[in-house]
Amino acid sequence: VRAEIDSLVNERASLFNLSSDAGELVTPASSSPVEDSPNRFVITAAGILGGFVLGIVLTFVREMFARSIGSKSALERMVTVPVWTSDEYVSDPWSTAFELLNHAVDGYKGISIVALGADTAVDTVAEDFNRRIESISTVENTEYVPRGASRAATLAAIRTSDAAILVLSVSYSKSSLFSVISLMEQVDANVLGIAFLEKASDFVPSSAGDSSE
Repeated sequence: VRAEIDSLVNERASLFNLSSDAGELVTPASSSPVEDSPNRFVITAAGILGGFVLGIVLTFVREMFARSIGSKSALERMVTVPVWTSDEYVSDPWSTAFELLNHAVDGYKGISIVALGADTAVDTVAEDFNRRIESISTVENTEYVPRGASRAATLAAIRTSDAAILVLSVSYSKSSLFSVISLMEQVDANVLGIAFLEKASDFVPSSAGDSSE
């Protein structure tokens, strides 16, 4: 016991002999070099990118909930057949579409031209397409279905033909188009393509019917 007491006394004495400045800092204190201010470039880039993505999303949402077709790109996402539009700044705006149509009707003897919608310009273009198709020697019969024709009349014309071509405009409703396509599928009608009026010039009374003269 005496030895233990002597040991504790010695440890106590050694603690009293420690210097108050026996240790020192390895690295002196200093202010942090890291800047915490916002990075304007990163914020601006993120804002631009976010606005771009939001614009794309809003466009798709608008087209999804829109009642009318609205644009060629929207129509092409709805159907699997070719969509033909007019050319601008040429004397015959539908000439390219007709050349594509001329290739599409190859091998078909009966063709129906179906005009759809409320725009009177649709009838003008559809009649022009009908005249052009009649000039193709391999086509023996054409059936023209004007705007406002009943479903029964449309179906009767389609059934007497090998294939059909639809003519419609941006204002035509999506539900009506799906209804027509469903009707054609029920009688196994082949839709070769859609002539689509979307430009302002398509609705101006013009040379659509005179270009084939």
